[in-house]
Amino acid sequence: MSLPQLNDAWSALGKATSAAFAGADQARVQLAETTTAALERQVAAAAAFAKVKNPQEAFELQSKFAREALAAYSANLKTMSDLWASSLTATMTPIRDLGSQKK
Repeated sequence: MSLPQLNDAWSALGKATSAAFAGADQARVQLAETTTAALERQVAAAAAFAKVKNPQEAFELQSKFAREALAAYSANLKTMSDLWASSLTATMTPIRDLGSQKK
């Protein structure tokens, strides 16, 4: 491997590492936002449960909470999947480009 090729490899590795850390940071922020929103929903549900007057009302409230929690989970799963896919693409692009330069 020549010196210019070695420099290119180190540069690609640096770009890939930076992209990986950026993706991890975005995931951290997303996870914090998701956790905060879930906690707020749970506190609101607990407050609503405290005002329940009969079992029917409790059952309806629990069903509503479960539906909303599942919808939030599904939305977050899609968001995180998209985030990880874009992060992986950004991480691998410098390495892939380096490999295509050798041909």
